[in-house]
Amino acid sequence: MKRVVKWALGMIAMVLLIVIALANRTPVALKVDPFASDGSLEIYAPLYILLILAFLAGILIGGTSSWLKGGRRRKESRAYRRQEKQHAKQNQSKAVALPDKSDADN
Repeated sequence: MKRVVKWALGMIAMVLLIVIALANRTPVALKVDPFASDGSLEIYAPLYILLILAFLAGILIGGTSSWLKGGRRRKESRAYRRQEKQHAKQNQSKAVALPDKSDADN
């Protein structure tokens, strides 16, 4: 059920993006320097391309910040797994072989 809902929402979002792209095909000016009077730092592109680029930049910035923030947890997790492996090796070396039932009956 969740898969169907996700698929349906994705399709609706895709249709909306296509409609926005078709409605905003004319080039717009993106002024990079607000103080320049000659317009030398202007980028002309269709509005939908600028919106998609802004969306992708947001995903990239958000993903990078999330990855950097999780660094401490990943480091702690690696240390914990390393300790677990060391404890498992120590327990294997200290394990006492239990006598077999067939040996006890004889």
